[in-house]
Amino acid sequence: MAEYADPSEVKKAADGWSDQLLRCRLNHHDWWAESAIWNDIRGFYRRVERCACCKKARRTQEITLTGRVLSSNMSYDEGYLMESGSGRIAGDGRGVLRIAEMHRKGYPLKKLTKRQAEKEEPKSRAMQQYLFDQESDDEQGDY
Repeated sequence: MAEYADPSEVKKAADGWSDQLLRCRLNHHDWWAESAIWNDIRGFYRRVERCACCKKARRTQEITLTGRVLSSNMSYDEGYLMESGSGRIAGDGRGVLRIAEMHRKGYPLKKLTKRQAEKEEPKSRAMQQYLFDQESDDEQGDY
């Protein structure tokens, strides 16, 4: 099994997901109560929650009298998970989901002119470093 899902496979899977499923895969689930029990003899709660957004994920937790979660399991309806063995969606795979979500939600995308682009500076140090590294890689490729 792969540790992380290949970004091209993530893109293929995401293309078939509903907007709700994409939102949940990217931003986590919106849990709503489905059922709960209190076991008076053993002294624990079991609650079951289902995602109100995608409706495909279910979480079952066993909780102590004081509220400590001792067990938490998730199950998914068909169509939620990628092919078995694909790996976790992380890093560049999550990046694919972010881009897909922006395109689907119709974020107003303003394409900068060359002059505007040259003046536009990144706001974060992380982006500045990323761009610096990209330029360094491009220069090394010229040799």
